[in-house]
Amino acid sequence: MLNRWLRPPKAFVKRLSVSIARVGLHSTQIMKRFNSIALPALVVNPTGKFAYVTNLRDSTVSGFRIDHKTGALTLIPASPFPTGSQPIGLAVDPNGKFTYVANAASNTVSGYSIDPLTGALTAVPGSPFAAGADSISVATDPTAQFAYVTNAQDDTVSAYTIDCGGFLSPVSGSPFPAGTLPVAIAITK
Repeated sequence: MLNRWLRPPKAFVKRLSVSIARVGLHSTQIMKRFNSIALPALVVNPTGKFAYVTNLRDSTVSGFRIDHKTGALTLIPASPFPTGSQPIGLAVDPNGKFTYVANAASNTVSGYSIDPLTGALTAVPGSPFAAGADSISVATDPTAQFAYVTNAQDDTVSAYTIDCGGFLSPVSGSPFPAGTLPVAIAITK
């Protein structure tokens, strides 16, 4: 499980959720401390109106509205939103309709629809979806048709199709073998 090699301090996520500017200021120190492995995520949706942060210790995602004039963050009503156990990776699809969270300790990926007006997250039907052991990182492809999740403990990548409602269905042959301890995934065009 994730606990065997990563135990971030309580202040870690709180520091990330305070301000996007702070993330930039502290990122070098954070990367050195955790050796670039399985950092809780912060993403901004494609519209630039909302930011989301995984909260490892309390198994939630915090959502924020971004003030474009000041850069200040305002907590979205009903935030934080529950996830599976030990959420790590976080991705928003390129259309800004859905967000997906890799839950390391529950070996799942949670899917949510994003309210375009408020930024609130609502679990998509069927969520959470089964993944491999120690689901760490998640990414969606540029067409918003596929999602991928790294599974660190079983050295695989789970692949899914994304339907129009955000539901994830495993791709034939998934999960796919990867190298030892895959912890991050990036998709190119």
